Amino acid sequence: MAQPRLLLIDDEPVLAEFMANAAADSGFEPVVTSEDGQFRQEFLAQRPGMVALDLGMPGMGGVELIRFLAEQEYRAPV
Repeated sequence: MAQPRLLLIDDEPVLAEFMANAAADSGFEPVVTSEDGQFRQEFLAQRPGMVALDLGMPGMGGVELIRFLAEQEYRAPV
């Protein structure tokens, strides 16, 4: 059985690594990004089972990504 994917975006590498390790320990396959374009590309390539995002990143807002998820009719946990 395949692990569910967790798509994670964070601009702080230490926090992103911590979250990715916690996700892996919880049975997820973590996919880590730090740019909104890469996040969108990963999302569209394969919808994740869950999304974790940083609301306060320079150059882009987490709220914008939440709007993107809503436009994609994403209903899994964020």
